Amino acid sequence: MNVTFVRHPQTTWNEQRLFQGKQEGDISEAGKLATIEFIKDTQNNKIDIIYCADNKRCKYLANKLIESHLNAKIIIDSRLNERSFGTLEGTSEIDMAKTTNFEINDFKERFKWKPTEGESLEDVSIRVKDFLTDLKKEQKVKTAFVVTSGGVIKTVSYILGIKTLKESMALKIQNLEMVSVVIYKASSML
Repeated sequence: MNVTFVRHPQTTWNEQRLFQGKQEGDISEAGKLATIEFIKDTQNNKIDIIYCADNKRCKYLANKLIESHLNAKIIIDSRLNERSFGTLEGTSEIDMAKTTNFEINDFKERFKWKPTEGESLEDVSIRVKDFLTDLKKEQKVKTAFVVTSGGVIKTVSYILGIKTLKESMALKIQNLEMVSVVIYKASSML
C-alpha cells in the first residue's frame, strides 16, 4: 500500500511558534494559500482513503483533499493526533527551549521528554504503531493520505525504520510537507 503522510497547513500558532498539541490556532492566511497550491499539485494523485487526525487543522486539509478526490473517504483517527504538550500548549517554543532541564540536542532525552500533563514522543509512538499495525491489515486500500502533525510523521519515520531515532528527532517537517512510504502486508517492521 502506498501511503503519503502530510503535515497540516500552517496555523496562526505555527506562525507565532506556539505549542499546539490538542489546542490550536486557526489556519493562517499563508496556510490557506499554500493549501490551494497543495490541492492543485495533488489533484492527479490517486487516493482511496484519507486518514486524518482529530483536530481542525488536519480536518481542514482532509476536507480540501476530498473536494478533488470525490471517490475517497475520510476516516478520523485520534491515534494520529499531535502529542499533547499539556501545560505548554499555547506557550512559546522558544521560551520552553530556554527553560528546559535537559539538553535539547539529546535526541534520546527529547524522545522520552514528557511535558507536565502531556505526552512524550515515546507515548505517541505506541498509538502510532497501533495505527500502522491496523493499516497494514487493510486489504482494500491501495493508496492513502494520512493528514497529521510533524511529531507523528517523525515517529512514523522511526517506527518504520526509515530513519534512526536520532535522525527522526532531527527532522524538521514543514507544513504541507509530504512523506511517502510503502506499507507491506507482511512487514516485520511493525
